[in-house]
Amino acid sequence: RLIPEVWHGINLAYNVERKQEGAIVQRLDWHDLETVRQAGPNIDLVIGSDLVYYFMDIDPLWNTLETLIRDCGASKVVLISPIKPDTRESLPAFLEVLASKSADVGYLLQREELILYKSQEELDAREGGDRLVRVTLS
Repeated sequence: RLIPEVWHGINLAYNVERKQEGAIVQRLDWHDLETVRQAGPNIDLVIGSDLVYYFMDIDPLWNTLETLIRDCGASKVVLISPIKPDTRESLPAFLEVLASKSADVGYLLQREELILYKSQEELDAREGGDRLVRVTLS
């Protein structure tokens, strides 16, 4: 909702269309489940990144994921988010919602913390790097 539609997914669409035949990139409005249902009945995989900023979006995001799973056939959901407490205040609450509700849709929740190093020196020293969390529902 914050990114103008004209800019949404340009990079991702370019990469997907060039490298993955049959894959599509689609903008979803979490606050309008009817548009989410229009994504289609044959979704295999949902990938989302950098999604959670505001508490008010937690329930709509979960409802979107649940709709993609139950109504659109998504067999796997992979979400990744930077862990920055100053800009991601709602991330812990969203992770709690996923943990409590994933069984309701019959999915196993896997959570993994990742560190993305920007240089070989950071990697060698295991210092610095950006902390991320990857959540998979399958």
